[in-house]
Amino acid sequence: MRLTVDPTPLPGGALHHHVIVRAAGTPLVVRRTGSAVLDSLPRDVEFHVQLAAWRAGVPTPEPLAAGTDWVAMRHHPGSAAPNDAFAADQNQLAEALARCLATLHRVPGPIPGLAPPPTDPPAATLSALYAVLDQRGEARPALEWGLARLAATLPRAVTPVLCHGDFRVGNVLIEAGRFETLLDWEFACWNDPAADIGWLCVRHWRRGRAGEASGVTSAADFLDRYQRHGGVVIDPPRLRWWQLANTIRWALIALAQADRFISGEDPSTDRAITGRRLPGIEAEILTLADSLGAVGRRFAPPPLPTVQVAGDLPASGANDGLLGQILALDDGLAARRSWCSDPAWCALTAAIRGGALGWDQRQTIQRDTDHRLARAVAAGLV
Repeated sequence: MRLTVDPTPLPGGALHHHVIVRAAGTPLVVRRTGSAVLDSLPRDVEFHVQLAAWRAGVPTPEPLAAGTDWVAMRHHPGSAAPNDAFAADQNQLAEALARCLATLHRVPGPIPGLAPPPTDPPAATLSALYAVLDQRGEARPALEWGLARLAATLPRAVTPVLCHGDFRVGNVLIEAGRFETLLDWEFACWNDPAADIGWLCVRHWRRGRAGEASGVTSAADFLDRYQRHGGVVIDPPRLRWWQLANTIRWALIALAQADRFISGEDPSTDRAITGRRLPGIEAEILTLADSLGAVGRRFAPPPLPTVQVAGDLPASGANDGLLGQILALDDGLAARRSWCSDPAWCALTAAIRGGALGWDQRQTIQRDTDHRLARAVAAGLV
C-alpha cells in the first residue's frame, strides 16, 4: 500500500505527535512516540487499549495498526485546542464528556499488554507517587505535605475500571462546536473511576475558568451527569482525595518536563514554562490538602531516601527574550534560604515524611511557595 504524508499541521496541543498520512487516498492519523513521561504506555499496548475502548462504544478513533513507537488510526476532523472546547456549547460538551467517561469505565478486560488491575487502587497510586518523588532525590516539602495528607486519609478500595489517565478538554477533538472524539491513551490503566474525574478537576486544565471539571462545568454537575449515564456513585471526599493525588502527579510531570528542558532533550519554551509552573501547582496542593477531611484509612509512607535541595530550573543569563526571562527566575534556592538553611529544608522534608505535620512547618512551606508564585505571576507564567 502506498503511503503519502500530508504536511498540513494538526490543530491543538494534544496533536503535536500526530501526522496525517494517506493510504490509497484515505486519510489516516499516525501517532508517534514522544518522550516517555512517568507511566506512559508503549504504543503497541496503547493500540490494544484504544481498540478495546472503540469496540465498547467509546467515541475514539478506530486504531488500525501499531508498532512499539507508533499507532495508526482513522482520521477525525476537529481541533484539540482548549479554546475551541471552551467556545463550544458547554452544556452539550459536559454531557458528551460524562457519557464518554461512563462508557469507558464499563470497558471489559483483560487487555493485551496492560498491567492487571491493582487490588487497592488508592494505595497503589500513592505508593507510585512516593516512588517517583523519591527517585528524584530532592527536598520537595510542598509535595511531601500533600502526600502526607493523602496517606492519612486513604479512601477505601473499590473495583478498578479502565481509566483513560489523561481525561481533559485538551485531549478531545471539537468539530463544528461539538465533541467529536477522545484522543491519547498513553496513560490508560485499571484504576479507581474517581481517578479519571479527579484528573479532569486538576486546576490547570481550567485555564482560569470557574468550572471545576476542566473548565466546562462544576464537579457536582459532572458527577451527576456521569452517574446518570451509568457511572458509579462517587462521593465528594473521595473525589477531593483523587483531585489532590492528581495535582501532585501533575507537579511530578511538570518536574519531568523541566528535566527534558535542562537535559537539552526538548529545548522548547513550552518545557521551560511548564517547569516554572511548579509554584502555582504547589500552592494548589497546599489548598487541597487543607480541605481534605478524614476520608478513611491510613497509609504507611516508605522511608525517605537521602535528599538534597534543588531549584526548579537552572538560572542562565545567556538567553534573550522570553526564554531568558523564564530562566532568570531561578530564585527557588534563594527563597528557601530566606526562611531556613539548606540542611533545615531537607530536615523539614524528613520530618513531614516521618509524620510531623505542624502549623509552623505548614507556614514555612507556604511562605516559600508564595514567594516563588509571586515571581512567576509577575513574569506572566501563571
